[in-house]
Amino acid sequence: MGGRVNRRYNSVLEEVAPSLTLRRGLLRVLQESASNVGGKSPAEVWMKRLSLDAVEFERVMRLLHMHELASFQATFVESTPSQVWRDFLAASYRLQVAVEPRALVVADTLVETLKRAPQTLARHYRRGAALKLGDVMRHFNFERVPASLLHYDRFARLYRGAADDEVEAGLESETDLVRLPQIIHAASCASFHPPMLQFCDEERCTVAHGFDTTSYAEAKEVVWIAAEVESKLEAGRALTELWLDRLEQVAQACGFERVRVWLVSREGFSAEASELLEEREAFSACGEQLELLTARLGLAEGEEEGKSPADEFAIEFPAGDDTELVAANAVEQIARRMDFQPEAITQIKHALIEACINAAEHSLSPERKIYNRFRVEGDKLVITVSSRGLTAPASLSENGASSPDKSAGEGARARRGWGLKLIRTLMDDVEFERVDDGTRLRMTKYLRK
Repeated sequence: MGGRVNRRYNSVLEEVAPSLTLRRGLLRVLQESASNVGGKSPAEVWMKRLSLDAVEFERVMRLLHMHELASFQATFVESTPSQVWRDFLAASYRLQVAVEPRALVVADTLVETLKRAPQTLARHYRRGAALKLGDVMRHFNFERVPASLLHYDRFARLYRGAADDEVEAGLESETDLVRLPQIIHAASCASFHPPMLQFCDEERCTVAHGFDTTSYAEAKEVVWIAAEVESKLEAGRALTELWLDRLEQVAQACGFERVRVWLVSREGFSAEASELLEEREAFSACGEQLELLTARLGLAEGEEEGKSPADEFAIEFPAGDDTELVAANAVEQIARRMDFQPEAITQIKHALIEACINAAEHSLSPERKIYNRFRVEGDKLVITVSSRGLTAPASLSENGASSPDKSAGEGARARRGWGLKLIRTLMDDVEFERVDDGTRLRMTKYLRK
């Protein structure tokens, strides 16, 4: 209600509708549009409800469209389906238009959010577990790849059970190659054909437009439709046929002419399903094939060349009762894995224990929990210690430099200053970061061999 999301959306609404009257009217029509089936409303209804002339209405719609809060398509307006935006709309409408008590609106919003929590978490984990076929196809650029990477039956016959080096050698020796298209645009199937949302998550089915050759002629235009088939075992014929039919329906509904279907199942496809895929001239792959194809497209190198991906670990524990020793044991294992010298490991542990004690002493949070995050970044270990309600000690400024604390008692000031001075001595970099719920201490130790 008063956080960053609220501030962001409120600033946009103030830009779109400077006057309070227009803003309330806009909230009303936005909320009504979001409540409609499909989230669509005729544009002329919006103009009439807002009492705007054509020029002002065009300005309002352009800004909403620019901020991706509504889609204006000349004859109708469609509300953005984002759940966060819709929650904000519902709460703002009740507070500013319906003038309901704030406590009631806050309570209802929290209750509804918690009711959705299991589905939200499941959606989050499913999104993270998706194969991200869209990201793979966006990197198609006329590469020639072994045909076995796009035919599961062939790959299983040649390489099932083979060692990694044997698979790589076999792929390098293949002469039957498939030339990938150059993809110029890729988006979810649901973006083209919304009924697909009934059958799969948005990120598990992708439509990609491209060209087979560099001539960019209409005859060379091609559309790849790829879908992730969920099956704990090899996908059977019935399931495969179902997905082939679904994707063909998407192609027909969208008027795509030259279409290439690509189905991916983590565990592959049964012999009967592979026969069907061959009959329908569809590509197929298992999880291993996709990984090998991804590597050949250069997507497995890490985000930046020469930079190894970072590992991150998190732990939380209640303050007090020597629980900071748990964190110290955890960071010791991480530091050993990084090949820190024993002396450096001892320094890291002592600095972390001191930081946890400092966080516990100065936390204003009633939950009394300490949050630790350990991040391995190449040749350095970054440790973040935070506690909700934590206030930055006056003896340490935001950049880590010490400063006098005249308001604190002599004993507390001496103890606090000594602890922070010790941390700076033990670690290479120490700094405070201000965050919404207080501050957090970040410590860095570089690996020296």
